[in-house]
Amino acid sequence: AFRLSLHRQQILAVLVLSSSVASAYEKPQGYSLGDSSQDHDQVARQLAAANRLGEATESFRAACRYRQTSNSYANLGVALMRNLDFASAHAALTEALRREPSNDHAQENLEVLYDYASRQGIDRKKLQKLGKQTELVLSSGKESAQGSAQKAAERDGAGNSRGTSVSSSSQTASESSGKVSNV
Repeated sequence: AFRLSLHRQQILAVLVLSSSVASAYEKPQGYSLGDSSQDHDQVARQLAAANRLGEATESFRAACRYRQTSNSYANLGVALMRNLDFASAHAALTEALRREPSNDHAQENLEVLYDYASRQGIDRKKLQKLGKQTELVLSSGKESAQGSAQKAAERDGAGNSRGTSVSSSSQTASESSGKVSNV
């Protein structure tokens, strides 16, 4: 328990402290969020390491759209947490655990999310409720923002909640082993 606690403290330190100097990472020539053959996880990890969290989040969304691995969802959850989008982070991390219940990366980061959110005044039960009401958006850019706003308005207007919405296509055989939380 002490080791995990120390791990959580290290991750929280990464979340709270941002680098003042971002490295000059260049995306691969011809990189496109719409290209299913790209290694979106790798690009996203490099962008996150360069403290380009918005771009990293969009690349993790693309990884989830095309690869749909538990680790892709866990990495998206960490990126969303770093962007302070706790409800979407919860939805992504719980989706990672739904896909692979033994994913320690996702489980540890879900606990980190609960800790971090509680420091922001959001308790575990409230975060779980928010996560369940959040539709996890995997499209990119303007389409993503418009879709989220429209779905939130529909949900609020109808007075009901929606679960996490993700595509149900099959996973690829190879899992990404990178962990954004260590950036």
